[in-house]
Amino acid sequence: MKMRMQTFGEIEIDGERYDHDLVIERGGIRKRIKKPSKAYRAHYGHTPLSADEAIPWHRRICSSAPACTASCRSCPSCTPRLRRRG
Repeated sequence: MKMRMQTFGEIEIDGERYDHDLVIERGGIRKRIKKPSKAYRAHYGHTPLSADEAIPWHRRICSSAPACTASCRSCPSCTPRLRRRG
């Protein structure tokens, strides 16, 4: 799988462009369902990655947010899982 940033807010994977957050699992690409994490939006200023989402935690994960910067944070409940995954 080849990934690269195109412009701010857009990523290209294997020649197809996406302008939304993605979850990549077992070679498949799907849109990230943010609804379970929306409750944290007011506190963080964006919809953070949280343990409430259907993320494949049991595998190596690739979390890709096209508009994400170093200032994006995850919820405290999610941080230990991310650290264990590297």
